[in-house]
Amino acid sequence: MIIQICGTNGSGKTTAARAVFAAGQPIDVIEIAGREMGTVYSLPGVNAPLLVMGKYGAAATGGCDRLHDPKAVYPVMESRHYDGIHVLFEGIRMTNHTDGLAFYRRVGDLTIVLLTTTLEECFAGLRARRLAAGGPEHKDLNLKEIEGTVTRNKNYAFKLSQLGARVVKLSREEAPGFVLDQLRRAG
Repeated sequence: MIIQICGTNGSGKTTAARAVFAAGQPIDVIEIAGREMGTVYSLPGVNAPLLVMGKYGAAATGGCDRLHDPKAVYPVMESRHYDGIHVLFEGIRMTNHTDGLAFYRRVGDLTIVLLTTTLEECFAGLRARRLAAGGPEHKDLNLKEIEGTVTRNKNYAFKLSQLGARVVKLSREEAPGFVLDQLRRAG
């Protein structure tokens, strides 16, 4: 099973992913050319391991957006998926139509969790994140850019749903429980 969490800046993608892998134990780190690409976890009640793509350190942001080359994750996810490992990924840079559509066409198995966080909630979260990091709360907060990301995510999810991908709209609070439930059902 492959699950992608989609949402705009500050929507809770990283927070949702962290809540999923916090339920388990890390068992392996995937590196390519000396660069960390993801971590494999063992989760209670899930028979197959879960590969969480991206880097999750102390920073508020995480996932594939923190990788040097997010496009490099597609072959890693594909090979691990064919090895019977579940995959979870998220990141603004991962909603590129061309790459995502080509990936789905190859693997044919994708559930998209489209977060329903409001723009107001996203902005509040981004401001809090900036202040916690000691920066100005207004830095990089571009309403048009964030609205554009919301539209791009919806279009991305729609195009994939037309190809047969499953799209589920959930709040950031509901997303971790849904992902864990789907992984347990998949085995």
